[in-house]
Amino acid sequence: MSGDGLAALTERYAIPDTVWFYVDAAGQPCMHIAHPHATARVCLIGAQVASFIPAGHQDALWSSGATSYDPKGMFRGGIPICWPWFGRGEVGAPFHGCARLLRWTVTSVDLSPDRTEL
Repeated sequence: MSGDGLAALTERYAIPDTVWFYVDAAGQPCMHIAHPHATARVCLIGAQVASFIPAGHQDALWSSGATSYDPKGMFRGGIPICWPWFGRGEVGAPFHGCARLLRWTVTSVDLSPDRTEL
C-alpha cells in the first residue's frame, strides 16, 4: 500500500489518539487501535490481528518475534484470516488460503465507550 493509500485511510477514518494508520518496521501497512479497554494492531495485508493488549496486561496474542514478513506479507502469530481453508491447500496454493494475502481496507470506524468497531 502506498503512502497515498495510508494518507487516504488516515484522512477518512483516523481518530486522533485512538485509531491511526502507519507502515511498520517490516514495511507492512497497519492500523493501531487504542481504546481504554485494550490496544490492538491489525495488519492491512490479510487483515491479521498482530497484537491485542488488554488494559493493564501483556499481549494476549503469540508472535514468533520475527521482525520480517515472508515475501507474501505474512508472519507467524496473531490471529490470521484462514479462508477458504486452514493449513495446506492444493499443491502450489497459498498456506491457509488466499484471503490472508489480500490487501484489506477499512470501510468504517465506530468508537463507543465499550468497543471500537471496524
